[in-house]
Amino acid sequence: MTTLDETTRLVEDVLEQHKEALGAIGPMFVNRDLYGRIRLIVPEAVHDDPESKDVLSALARELAD
Repeated sequence: MTTLDETTRLVEDVLEQHKEALGAIGPMFVNRDLYGRIRLIVPEAVHDDPESKDVLSALARELAD
């Protein structure tokens, strides 16, 4: 099982790898729930932008790994 401290570092690493693309998405919150699941909370406008959706899909895949 991954600890909260490890999760924080892993998420930071993944976000750092996509730093350039994330600039176009705008503010984002990373939420880790009581069960250890991570959720990315982004502006609603992202849903209408295919490029941003692709970046978020890649992030989700990497975080799931």
